[in-house]
Order: sequence, then C-alpha cells, then structure tokens
Amino acid sequence: MAGSEKSIIFVLGGLSGGGAERVASHLINYWHETGWDITLVIRRGPEEDFYPIPENLKRHTLGGEGPSANKLIALIKNIPFVWRLRQAIKKEKSPIVISFLTKTNIHTILACIGLGRHVIISERNDTTREDHPFPWPLLRKLTYKFADVVTANSQIALDGMKSYVPDSKLKLVRNPVKIPDQISQPDRSKIALNVGRLVPQKNQELLINAVSVLDEKLLDGWSFEILGEGEEEENLKETISELHVEDRILLRGKVKEISDYYKKAGIFVLSSRYEGTPNALLEAMSFGLPPIVSDACPGALEFINHGENGLIFTSDDVKDLSEKMKILMENPAERLAIGRKARETVTQFSSENVMPVWNELIRIP
Repeated sequence: MAGSEKSIIFVLGGLSGGGAERVASHLINYWHETGWDITLVIRRGPEEDFYPIPENLKRHTLGGEGPSANKLIALIKNIPFVWRLRQAIKKEKSPIVISFLTKTNIHTILACIGLGRHVIISERNDTTREDHPFPWPLLRKLTYKFADVVTANSQIALDGMKSYVPDSKLKLVRNPVKIPDQISQPDRSKIALNVGRLVPQKNQELLINAVSVLDEKLLDGWSFEILGEGEEEENLKETISELHVEDRILLRGKVKEISDYYKKAGIFVLSSRYEGTPNALLEAMSFGLPPIVSDACPGALEFINHGENGLIFTSDDVKDLSEKMKILMENPAERLAIGRKARETVTQFSSENVMPVWNELIRIP
C-alpha cells in the first residue's frame, strides 16, 4: 500500500471534552512527538476543541448528519456521512486507521471496507450496560468482527463483546495517565470532588442527595464541587435548591485546568451508574486523592480494593454513599493513607507502561 509506514488516521466525533477524547488527544500528541504522521478525520472543527493537539496536524472536518425529522431519516443520513468518511480515508493513504466510541467505530469499519487498511477501534465504556438506541447495538454486533483490533480499557467491556468479536482481535489497553509530580494533601482539604459529564449515567444527583443527609456538624467547612456540563444541569440545580444545599454544592461547569482542582481536593467521588475505566478516577488517584467508587463500575473495581486504595459503595444507595463519605470526612489520616495507596496503584497506568501496548498494536505484521 502507498503512503508513509509511520502514518495514522484518527477518526473521532470531536475533541470537545470527555474521557475518550482525552485519551485520543494523549495518543495523538504522543505519536506526533515520536515522529508519526497524524491525520485527524473529525466531525467538528478546531473551534470546538477542548483538548490541545498539534496545530500543524492535517485535519478533515466532515460535519455531522444535521437535524432529522425522525429516527429513520437520521439513520439514512449516516449513509452520505460514511461516504464522506471513506473519501477522506482514501485520500490520505495511511495504512492505519484508529477510531474511538461506538457510532464512530461502526462508521469507520463501514468506510474502510475494501480499502486494505489496518483498522483499530476502541470501546471506552461498559458494553454490557451502555444504552445505545436501536439499531446501534445490532450494528455493533454485525460490524465489529471486521475490525483488525478491538480495544477496550476494561475487562468487562471486552467480556461484553466476546459473543460477536473473535478473542484473537480483543485487546485490553488501559487508559494512559500522566502521573503528576505535585499532588494533593487530602488530610488538609475539605473539598470533595466529582468530575464528569452531567448526564444520567454519571448520577451526580445521588451525590447531591448523599450530601443532604449528612450531619450539619460533620459538614462544617466542607464543600462538594462537581466539574462538567451536560443535559442534566438544570435538573441538578433544581435538586440542589429543593434540598437546600446551595451553600455546600458547587457546579463548576467545564473546567480547562482540571489539575488545579485535583490538587486542592480531599476526596474524589465516582457516583456513576456504570463506567468502563473512567479517566477522571485514574487522574484523581494519580494526585493522591482517596476515591469513593460505585460497585456498578466493574472496570474501576478491577483495581480498587475496599479500605486499601479506595472505598466502594452500593450503587444508587444514598445512605451507603453518605456513610462512606462520612468515614473519610471524619478521618484526615485515613484520607491521606488511602490517597497514597491510590497513587501507587495508578502508576501501572502511566504512559511509560501503557504506550508500549499501543505501540505494538500499530506495528502491522
């Protein structure tokens, strides 16, 4: 095949925020710095980028399908989009095509039919729980087997695909994490942090309810900060107002310099109803924050040991989450000890450990 042997096409929905996009930007920057030619084929233009990538990257902005009157028309509009994607991929000649997230993965596999490219796709969520509308779950089952490599960042996600993807194509690749030099001092902080899109999956309403049942004396001096934006923002504001916790809970919106918040916090709360391996959790742990994690997140539970490097609560259980928060809020020394263990745990996800796995995947036999 013509084209540079050290060139990659990345196919993405956008870089406007989210854990998958953070990982993608990490890979793009890493490979660009190590001499690879990177071409970005993406729906949204650079004005919507949240994560920094090199300015000199070649970029094809495809746009989306646009608004549709009904679901059938929306599905039909995917056909010209896949055609535009195919033309962009053909134009670049790169031997390797990498895509992230279910719909983009399906589009990419279809666009690459007959082109002889090495297609690597990546699932970033719990495939046994993620709720895509019809026909996307069916299309995933029909198309994923045609990718050359199917990656995921958790074992639960891989297990969910074993019925329709050959084992030989499935590959566990953890999220790469930049381990910071400057970390938090959780024993000296009275800030609890939640980071994630404001969507039902992330379940920030549970955190708000858990704060509302904590004793006023225990809450003295504490604040609870939620970082992110999304469709649930107005509902969360209403819940905060109804429960009279406006002076305790702050919705910070989308934050550019998120490391500043990790460094100032004392506790990290992952309230999600399901996850793959959430970036925000790994980043919080890398800063030495003790995490409280829902038991409905098996991707996270693969490396969280209750009472050692984190606390685990029963999903959707307000009382249990409040009790786990109380344990850490009352015990600064416990916050520090668990936070230190958490930081030790995530060193296995450092770029130095994870990027060699990705490097193996892009070396075509």
